[in-house]
Amino acid sequence: MLNTDIKKLLLSVTPSNLTIDGHTFTITKTLGSVPLNELTLPTINIKFIGEGTPSYRSMDDGAIITDNVTSYVNTDMCTIRYTVAASDVVIETTETITYKTGTDIYQLHRVPSIDILSVGTFIKNTDYKLSTDHTSIQWIGSKPANNVPFTVRYTWSNSGYYISNQLIEYLAKDIRGRIFDLIKVYGINIIDFKGLKDISDIYVSDVFNAFTFDFIITYPFTWTTTISDLDAIIANTFTFDLIMNNINIDTISYTKGE
Repeated sequence: MLNTDIKKLLLSVTPSNLTIDGHTFTITKTLGSVPLNELTLPTINIKFIGEGTPSYRSMDDGAIITDNVTSYVNTDMCTIRYTVAASDVVIETTETITYKTGTDIYQLHRVPSIDILSVGTFIKNTDYKLSTDHTSIQWIGSKPANNVPFTVRYTWSNSGYYISNQLIEYLAKDIRGRIFDLIKVYGINIIDFKGLKDISDIYVSDVFNAFTFDFIITYPFTWTTTISDLDAIIANTFTFDLIMNNINIDTISYTKGE
């Protein structure tokens, strides 16, 4: 089994918030099998698959035996699966644009825009309106003076597909760099990556998008067994008879500790 401290470390270094397109998202982080549709989105889930699978790539496996203790050192492998899910999010933002006489339509930076909430003291649907394709502000009445900036406060929709994709790409890069530097001190090596996979179709009845990717690690797994006097009598003196051609030609005695 992978050490619990390593699992806790992987969870703790996973970002709790991330800024995408100027908006900071608070991220729900979980370990193990958790229904994504029951979590507050966006979410990052970490799952450990195939813990304790022996790796046959290492020459370091073996056992260290003393008088009554046997210490085993194995190299095991495990697949660590990251899953990210996010839904569409409505975000409020502001944007300042300079008015030019003769130009009444101005492209908004964040699209698709849902609604224009305010433009200074101008009146909605009287002085200005949102274009029918939800990408621009259109002046239809009173207007700012030439070369005078106006500030648009509006809402726009950031898709769950884009958010989850950005999160998973960030994680994949972070694991290869910062996170690997943190876990390699435990003797962990990353031996393989399995690419990004869109699993949104699995949740066809849910309004969110999800991506996943795997990376495979090897790690040392050690344990000891102890033989006590209750388990077996450990001899202190050993006697060996050296026999050749059915003739006992010598007797050798060995006492532990001498």
